[in-house]
Amino acid sequence: MKRELEEKIKFEWEKFYLDCMRTSKENIFVKSQEITLKREIKSCLMEIDIMSYGKLVLQKMLGLENIIEACYRYILELGLKNPLKVQVCSWVKSL
Repeated sequence: MKRELEEKIKFEWEKFYLDCMRTSKENIFVKSQEITLKREIKSCLMEIDIMSYGKLVLQKMLGLENIIEACYRYILELGLKNPLKVQVCSWVKSL
């Protein structure tokens, strides 16, 4: 299941990235902060040990339509007060 999660995260990132790159240069500049933050979220999600949070959390993450977007929205609500890895772990715990 962990492998499925990693593949899902990679697929979501690739889809988001390609969607951004097919737009105008101006739009890429406008979205640069979002692109950077989502890339960092993807990296954090790939690094943390999801299995340590339990099988139920893993199943919930696999059930989400877009894992990176859900985590991104959570982090925006927090306002980037803590290091990103801490916020990503907090989001995973909240599932």
